[in-house]
Amino acid sequence: MRRICYCNITYKCNNNCQCCISHNVRKGTDKNLGLDDYSFFQKKFSLGANDVWTISGGEPTLNPEFNDIISFCHNYSEHIVVYSNGRTLSKIPTETISKIERIIVPIYGDETTHNEYVRSGNAYRETIDSMVKVLDYDKNKLDVKILFIDPQKGISFLKSSEWNDIIANNHFSISRVIKNGQHEHYQDICSAASDVIEPLLDLNKIVRFYDLPLCKLRLGTLSRILKSVNLTGSFDSNVICGSTEHRYTIFPFNKHTDYFPKCEGCPNRSICARVMQNYFVPVIVNGVVYIDTE
Repeated sequence: MRRICYCNITYKCNNNCQCCISHNVRKGTDKNLGLDDYSFFQKKFSLGANDVWTISGGEPTLNPEFNDIISFCHNYSEHIVVYSNGRTLSKIPTETISKIERIIVPIYGDETTHNEYVRSGNAYRETIDSMVKVLDYDKNKLDVKILFIDPQKGISFLKSSEWNDIIANNHFSISRVIKNGQHEHYQDICSAASDVIEPLLDLNKIVRFYDLPLCKLRLGTLSRILKSVNLTGSFDSNVICGSTEHRYTIFPFNKHTDYFPKCEGCPNRSICARVMQNYFVPVIVNGVVYIDTE
């Protein structure tokens, strides 16, 4: 069984995203995790080679012990996933980058859209420059996460000149920004997401996606995915498809995210849950969906 050690190692952030889900980031909590904390985790749980260290924030690279934490984790497992806004990745030593399995970096659209959302005039350029540096080192390190704020703004990144620099990357995630109380665009967002997922699959990119109900994807995209979904193994469909109350019980630290009440009792809920149950699946390689059930 694969275990995931998920830690927010700092709540400092150099972005100020409009829909930031972290209460501690918004509050400006002054707390970092360090090597002593990770040494405690290792002694307590004895993580091994099959387990995953997931490192997030805030912006984790702003933790002064970031490089040392990565080296420590790498001593026990090569599976290290980092969630970063990408702005300071260019300052991270190549030796540290080499020890990270995957770095997930969000893009919210073209330069204007991205900077408006994160409320920083320099963010987009710094993020793109850092991603290009990582791509020059290894095309399999980055997971470029294209997030839809509305139906058009996610696609705007694909129409930007910077897309030509990023298309060489092998890993992509497709998701949406969840805005509390705003449900009116989700059908259009799912259709727009199909316009991004399909060409990436055509290019044999490795694609992940989440927070996008399968039944709202364009029919051709849905058919293409369902041909290969493996439904073996155990999972909890309530994590994705349960009622608002049930989901909030599971995730009390987060806001309500159940915007699809018709999911309750849907005969396909097990498929949706299997495909979207966490940030690590599905992985679609050459059009085949691989489900991690370890």
